[in-house]
Amino acid sequence: MSIARPLSQARVDGRTKSARQFRDLCADLSGRLGTAPQDALTRTAIHRAAGLILSAETLTSRLAAGAAVDPGALVLVTDAANRSLGILGLAAALEKSK
Repeated sequence: MSIARPLSQARVDGRTKSARQFRDLCADLSGRLGTAPQDALTRTAIHRAAGLILSAETLTSRLAAGAAVDPGALVLVTDAANRSLGILGLAAALEKSK
């Protein structure tokens, strides 16, 4: 099985607001794990969780601003983000922060 190249090597403009938020989320998730992830699978799981969290936040912000948002998409992305945190073992930390 081949794993895509790390996002640090992908052709992504890191100057956008979304890119900064993504980096911050990745750093926060890595920090909550206690160490910098050394293996590609953990880094990929962190990137996936951060992307899903960012997507859920974007949809929630649009909803709060009065824009039309597909409620099914919001539920789907939020649930996927929560599951990805569970895979990382961070679901308990999410519950404690509420």
